Amino acid sequence: MANQLSDLQANKNRICLIHYACTDISKMPIKIPCIAVAEYANRKLRVFAEMEGKNEEDVLREFYDFVAHNFNYIYVGWNFKGVTYGLPVIERRYKELFKKKPSEINLVFDLDDILEQVYGRQYVDHGTFGKLHNLLTLNDISTKNFIDGKTEAELCEKNDLRPVERSTESKVHGMVGILDLLFSGKLKTSKQSKVRKLIYKIENSTIYKLACIIAVIITILGAYWLLKLIT
Repeated sequence: MANQLSDLQANKNRICLIHYACTDISKMPIKIPCIAVAEYANRKLRVFAEMEGKNEEDVLREFYDFVAHNFNYIYVGWNFKGVTYGLPVIERRYKELFKKKPSEINLVFDLDDILEQVYGRQYVDHGTFGKLHNLLTLNDISTKNFIDGKTEAELCEKNDLRPVERSTESKVHGMVGILDLLFSGKLKTSKQSKVRKLIYKIENSTIYKLACIIAVIITILGAYWLLKLIT
């Protein structure tokens, strides 16, 4: 979509933040023992995890039951794109286990992509712990229980899932906080991104769009009168 931020702002009541943890993506099959979601409008958090006697099948079944009951939701994740890290990973594992397609998710947005669209690619450093962690820290949003993706995968391999569950919760809560600041225009980013943010605001302003329309009209009229003079 040309302006994903505008689409999200216009549909705040439909936003659902999502993060999942899985085993090493270089090893098949990729197992998914934990998925966390948070409804943006009411801040209600749900964690589907292999805890208290539940297995991976229970996790995926409960998650897609949630999807089926909230079919109009817009899902927003972090690095939630492509077949390597995004929704297709969850869908593929569901098909492997249940031999059928899961409930369809129609709209998926990647928060990192949206921030790059608004602020430019250098909106925050990657650093040791990744862009999400650094952005949360820069904006004084709690990173308690936050674990990097590599460590999450290692813990999933060991079936040490309690810290993984807490980490998925932390990341979903963090993305809720980022959206709050993004929508209010108060999100802090690196110094390099300020010019890009200004350009984005200008390009998406009504005055700029009107000026572009006027420029097109003037160009067409100029070409018309030039053609008449020639002929």
